Amino acid sequence: KLNIVILGGLICSFSLILFSASKWFIPSLIFLFFTGWGMITQIGMTNTFIQEVVPDALRGRVMSVFTFMLMGVAPLGNFIAGTVAHLVGTPMTVGICGTFWFVSVAIFGTMVKNARREQA
Repeated sequence: KLNIVILGGLICSFSLILFSASKWFIPSLIFLFFTGWGMITQIGMTNTFIQEVVPDALRGRVMSVFTFMLMGVAPLGNFIAGTVAHLVGTPMTVGICGTFWFVSVAIFGTMVKNARREQA
C-alpha cells in the first residue's frame, strides 16, 4: 500500500508540474486528470494504511490528527501559495508547489525503502 501512496504522489506532483507549464487546453485537462487521480490515490491509500496499522484503541485519535493535518492546515498553505502567486505569478506557484510535493514524496519513498531494508 505504501508503494501505491508513493506512486500516487509522484504521478500527482509530476502532472501538476506539467500542468503549470502547459499553454494548451487539452493537454492541461489531461494533466489535471492525472493530478486528481494521483491525489485521490495518495489520500485514499494513506487513509487505508493508517487505519490498518493503528491499534483499535488509538484509531480515532490518530485519524483526527490525520484529518487535521490534511484539512486543517490547508488554509495556511493556501495563504502561503496565494502570497507567492501574488509575487511570482500563478503558473510559477503551481510549478513550485508541484516540485515541493515531488521532492517530499521522493524523500518519503527513500525513507520507506531504507526502513524496509533495515527490517529485512
